[in-house]
Amino acid sequence: MSSGQSNLQGILQERVDSLFKDGKIDEARRVAQTSLESARRASNTDPEGRLNLVTALETLGNLSQHLGDSASAEALYCEAIEYLQQEYGDSAQVARIESSLAGLYDFGHREEEAIPLYEHAIELFEATSPPMLLQAANLRNNLAMIYKGAGHNEKAEEHYLAAVRTFEKAYGHENEEVAAVYNNLGALYYQFGYQEQAREMHLSALEIRRKLFGDDHADVAQSHSNLALVYHELGDGRSCQRSFEDSLAILARHIAEDLEDYTVVAENYADLLRLSGQEKKAASIEKKMQKVLRKQTKKAGIFSRR
Repeated sequence: MSSGQSNLQGILQERVDSLFKDGKIDEARRVAQTSLESARRASNTDPEGRLNLVTALETLGNLSQHLGDSASAEALYCEAIEYLQQEYGDSAQVARIESSLAGLYDFGHREEEAIPLYEHAIELFEATSPPMLLQAANLRNNLAMIYKGAGHNEKAEEHYLAAVRTFEKAYGHENEEVAAVYNNLGALYYQFGYQEQAREMHLSALEIRRKLFGDDHADVAQSHSNLALVYHELGDGRSCQRSFEDSLAILARHIAEDLEDYTVVAENYADLLRLSGQEKKAASIEKKMQKVLRKQTKKAGIFSRR
């Protein structure tokens, strides 16, 4: 590729980055399209320019995905991967594009297509020099969720444990990412009936979250509600009720942001109370929930009329 063409691509890429940072996403996408058209023309006459074309495809793919245009993003990522299979490409770039496409498939409920891309991207990230372990750990967490949903608990556990080891080594024990993976491990063990292990994971997540956020935070409420379900399976009714009530107390204070979570936790609590024969207390929880919901609905209506 000529130095002039290379400089042009660099200028356009910097322009895209600047516009994106300023929140001018539509304009950034327009410039990225111009950059891609220029890179296509150059690659037709200069095969060495294909790596610049791949970068332009990745950039426009990322912007398309950010704007919710999944079909365009998928086509751009697939084209970039096709070129990288024909040409020698930087392994980190290959991993980055594959992980972007995997995420697109994952959140588009195309998990089976996402799995091999996640696995290959993890392999590439961990093989770079130096290894890009945090990027790989994030992908392991995503991949574990897919395996959990498919019932492959051993594979899910393997990836969660690898992810949490990486996060703890990089950030220390008291970290939000570490707590999130402990929470995910707790959910995995709960799903497959390993309640003692589930309790330990959720207690670890709760401890970290309380140290990071204090007692009045949605993530802390989530840990309390998860522990409540585990305590129920363990037959510890007192701890189950206490954890549900701690969760509901937090969520009620943040009802505007956590209305759905509050409703789900309250309904779960009422259901479990009924299962244990506490009909009167279950009805009381439901009555209080309806009162809170009516109050919030009324408040939302007042604000919407202003």
